Parts: sequence; structure tokens; C-alpha cells
Amino acid sequence: MKKKVLFIYPHNFLERNMGTNNRVYEIAKYLKNNNFSIDLYSFENFVSSTFNEFQKYNNEGIIDKLFLYDFNNTQKYVRVSSAKGKLQKLILSLFKLNNIQKNELDDWVTPIMQEQFNEILKNDYDYIVMFYVYTGNLLNFTNEKTKKVYFMEDLLSVGHYITGLSSEIGGPLESEIKRLENLYFK
Repeated sequence: MKKKVLFIYPHNFLERNMGTNNRVYEIAKYLKNNNFSIDLYSFENFVSSTFNEFQKYNNEGIIDKLFLYDFNNTQKYVRVSSAKGKLQKLILSLFKLNNIQKNELDDWVTPIMQEQFNEILKNDYDYIVMFYVYTGNLLNFTNEKTKKVYFMEDLLSVGHYITGLSSEIGGPLESEIKRLENLYFK
């Protein structure tokens, strides 16, 4: 009997247009060659990915089922949350409480994404493989039978600091570690 695996990866790794996609492709190809059934949960309208020609790229049959989330929903949700966050920062600074606010790592999970993911979980996976902790909160509702695997593609907190998304490394790093602890040690 085939083991069922769900990959959570924001790009169409079958396009093999960057190093990360090549690594994910090779992992998927290895699993497929070793009798695993692989489904992909990925994002439309995300950076450089396109799924317009997915069937062409999936000519080897590596992916059995494709589930797509429209990343525009996350961007809209983040804009609303960002406006609330700016208001909160203003209030905290007015009352001289801004030293308690920490920089957090991005969380791409929205209520719409979580609802869609919960439906996908009805497929009863043996393994869920995640590549970025931005989507880590999706896995808070998986059953105990499903094994969770995390491939660290980037130390996201350092990237946030280098690109100016945060003014420090500590807060995002703490956020990244906490998400991983919640996934594997609760």
C-alpha cells in the first residue's frame, strides 16, 4: 500500500526554475520512485509560480493531486492586519509601551487558507512535508497519526533582518523556533 504525502510548498517546483525548486523536485521524485503518493498544496498568484501549464510539467506523474490556494487572499488579509498593527504600534508608543512589542515572522495562514487546508486533510495523509514555517500554523490541526516533516530552506528570521522586514533578528528567530516547537513538541 502506498504511503500518502502532502507537500506544502508555495511554488510550482516542477518548473525547476530555481535551486529550491530543484531540491524539492528531487525529493518528490525520490519519494515517487519509492512508491509514495504525493499531493501538492501550493499557491496561485505567488511570486514567480504559475500553474497554467501544470499538466505539461507533471508529465512524469510526480504529483497525484494539486490543491491551489489563491495567495491574493493572504495579501488582502495581511493589509488589513497591517493597518491594525500600525494602529496598535501607535497606541503602544503613545503610552510608552512599545518596548514590549516584538518583531514577528510572517504568518501566511489566513482563515480561508486554514479552512481549505482542513478539507484537504480529509485525504488522511501519512506524512505532511513543509518547507517554510510561514505556513506552519496550518499544521496545528493535524491528527497525531500524521507525521510532520520540515525541510529548512532558509533561516527566515535572518532574511527578514537583511531585507529590512524587521529591525532585529531575535524576535523573528524566536517566532520561527516557537512555530517549529508547536509543530513537533506539543
